[in-house]
Amino acid sequence: MASTRVVIFGDSQVSDGLRLHGFGTQLNHRFAGAADISLRSFPGYSMSWLNLVVGGSLHNVGSNPDYVIVMAGRDELIQKTGRDPQPTATPKEFGESVELLVRKVTDVLDIQMKNMFLLLPLPV
Repeated sequence: MASTRVVIFGDSQVSDGLRLHGFGTQLNHRFAGAADISLRSFPGYSMSWLNLVVGGSLHNVGSNPDYVIVMAGRDELIQKTGRDPQPTATPKEFGESVELLVRKVTDVLDIQMKNMFLLLPLPV
């Protein structure tokens, strides 16, 4: 039986995915060790910057994955404390960037939307 292929793509949230209790490790346990988990992490990248690298980075994952998980936007939309408390993108800008990213992922990979999961924040 072929293993389930999962690509997790995004910003700094993806970086810890394969640590001992990270979400990538948990997915691997969920699939009883039969999952092939690939991470594509770009710490510090905004959603609009991720749009610049998504095509090239996903071309390198080999055969098409069964699932794509996108984790991004936390630092972009959540209000911060300190010197610059405003989010770096408006909800409209963020939404447009997300739509573009989804189009790019589905263009690069032969994957249906039902197999793509967006783990994105709501504007706070």
